[in-house]
Amino acid sequence: MSNGLCVLLESKQLKLMYDVRGDFQVLKTMQINLSTVADVQVLFHKANTPSSNFLSGYARVLEHPAVAPLKERKKIQSIKGK
Repeated sequence: MSNGLCVLLESKQLKLMYDVRGDFQVLKTMQINLSTVADVQVLFHKANTPSSNFLSGYARVLEHPAVAPLKERKKIQSIKGK
């Protein structure tokens, strides 16, 4: 992995990631320690479905009107579907 990316991932600068569990596991095996990461999936869950025991997948989150205006959500969904 390039040194610049490693420096960024281990920096104290806040990083927003979605469903970071798998990424965290892989990076850990590469001796890279993620630092100062906020998992957007968990933040969305806490803000919108706190009574649920299950996290929402990316496609479900994109359906939520608070994520982005409808036009932008449709654009993101079309890109994600490719």
